Amino acid sequence: MRQVKQKNRFAQAPHHQSFSKVVAVALGAGQDRFALPEYADWAKLFARAASSALAKPMVRVDVATLTIGY
Repeated sequence: MRQVKQKNRFAQAPHHQSFSKVVAVALGAGQDRFALPEYADWAKLFARAASSALAKPMVRVDVATLTIGY
């Protein structure tokens, strides 16, 4: 009898630690890091890193409610 491995349907799901880290960095950075033009390069790097960490093409971090949407 041949064994068939089942795929883990949660293998691509982002881990809780990644969510926590993304929110923690955003919270620590503060609103000015995202709003002020002199920090635009940093904000773009954060967005790319958050997208990569969560394996999602688009990520919205709401620090006020400590939530992440995608």
